[in-house]
Amino acid sequence: MRKKIIAFVALLLTVQFGFSRSYEAPIPVAETYLQTNGGIVWYNLVTPNISESKAFYAKICKWTFKDINKKGQNISIISNNGKPIGSMIEIKNADASTWISSVKTNNIDASISSVKTNGGRVIIDKFTIGENIGKQVIVEGPLGEKMSFIQTDNPAMSLLENVEGKWIWEELWSTDIDKSINFYTKVLNLDVAYTRDDDRDYWIFNDSDDKKVAGMMNNPLKGANTQWVPYIKISDINGVYQTLQQTDAHIYIKPDMNVRQGTIVVFEDPNGATVCLQNYNN
Repeated sequence: MRKKIIAFVALLLTVQFGFSRSYEAPIPVAETYLQTNGGIVWYNLVTPNISESKAFYAKICKWTFKDINKKGQNISIISNNGKPIGSMIEIKNADASTWISSVKTNNIDASISSVKTNGGRVIIDKFTIGENIGKQVIVEGPLGEKMSFIQTDNPAMSLLENVEGKWIWEELWSTDIDKSINFYTKVLNLDVAYTRDDDRDYWIFNDSDDKKVAGMMNNPLKGANTQWVPYIKISDINGVYQTLQQTDAHIYIKPDMNVRQGTIVVFEDPNGATVCLQNYNN
C-alpha cells in the first residue's frame, strides 16, 4: 500500500513546481548553502483525508491552504503567513498519511546512480515536472525511508528558516545507524559528527562547508520503521500541547524538561504522519 501512496506523488509534484513558477517572491538574502545546493526545497503530505489534514494543521500550525483539483485529485498548497511552504494530496485508499521531503540536486542522474549503488532504490523513475520546469525522482533509502530528488532552476519554495510555523530541521530516526551513515554520507556527500543530546547518542550531518544539514538518532519509537521526521517552529509548546490533546493526534513525547529542555512535542497526526514541533530559539 505504501508503494501505491508514493506513486501518486508524481502528480502532486507537477502541481508543486507549476505553482512555484508563477510565485514571484524574491529569494531571501540569508539563504544558505543547504537551501540552494542539496537542501530541502519542498514538503509533501500524502493523506487519505485532505479535509481532516487541513483542519488539523490549520489548528496546530496556523497554516492556510489553496485548493486545486488536478486530473480528479484533491490537492492543496500549504502557506505560512502567505508564503507557500508545501503541499497536500488526497489519496483516499492510503493506509496512512506521510510527509515526503524533496531535496535539490544539480545532477539527478548521478543522484539516482548513487542511491542504487549504495543500497537504496527508485520508487518512481525520473519524470519531467510540468513544462520544462525540471526533473523529479522518488527514492527509498536502505531502511525504507522515503525522499525525493529534484533538479530544477526554479527558486526554492520551502526554505529551512527559524520562523514561526516554518520548517526548521529534518531528523532521521534510524533503526541502523551505521547503514544510514554509509548511505547518506555517500549519496548526499555529507560528513557526519557524533555528539550527545539529552544524554543520548546523536549524529549531525554536515555539508562540505561544515554547515548542519540534518540530525539522526536511534529510532525512539519501538517497532517503528526508519523515517525522516520534519521539525516545525512553534513558540508556545505548552499551548500547542494542550491543543493537541483535544485532537485525535497520538502524542509520543509531551513537553518535558528532560527532553531538550521542554521545547518539543512529538506526535503522529490523526492520519498517521510523524511530526515534531519545537520552540527553537538559537
